Amino acid sequence: MADGKNAPFAGGADKRIFGEIQNRGWLTSDNQTDLSKSRFQSESGEVIIDAPENTLILDTARTAGGFAPAGSTIETRGAAIKIIDTDATLWINSLNENAIASSKRLLITHLTDLQNSDARYGDRDHD
Repeated sequence: MADGKNAPFAGGADKRIFGEIQNRGWLTSDNQTDLSKSRFQSESGEVIIDAPENTLILDTARTAGGFAPAGSTIETRGAAIKIIDTDATLWINSLNENAIASSKRLLITHLTDLQNSDARYGDRDHD
């Protein structure tokens, strides 16, 4: 059994593991992951989760978008998407093998938190 200092889930293990990932060069120096700020970027840079900003960004050649709160802008290589009146998920997909910028067929998907009138929830955050 591992001692308390080296146990896999002991305090600070996340920082040690992330430090080793950086030392091995598995993430580039421009990777935006910052554990202290709850910001995570995938190895490829195509997915960013920013907990304090409440955003998720998808940024590939053929898919661009994500989730953001009202008043935010989702910035990707293929599109800048302004979320205006309400929190929303929006993404753009190329429907052929071309990147978004050169595709002649795009699918735009827009989702908000639509609900029935007079809906009631046990969680007050939904009222």
